[in-house]
Amino acid sequence: MTRDEINEVRERRLAACINMVKEAYQVDGYGVAELIGISKSTWTRYERAPWGKKGFGLFVGLSELTTVKLSWLMAEDLDPDLD
Repeated sequence: MTRDEINEVRERRLAACINMVKEAYQVDGYGVAELIGISKSTWTRYERAPWGKKGFGLFVGLSELTTVKLSWLMAEDLDPDLD
């Protein structure tokens, strides 16, 4: 896979997790930002970034962690006793 293809996969995974959290918690983007512990300005920069660029700058090194946090939130929602 090329670097661009890898970044596209990461972006799509991140977007899918964000959409699941929005649905499960009935929040908007700022609600997701609050749940995963990032600022509103960081969230706004993420939303405004074009596809193919969302993994750069804003979420470099953080995208995997964010995906893990979002996945954990989804698992917690499915199993409230998860520690």
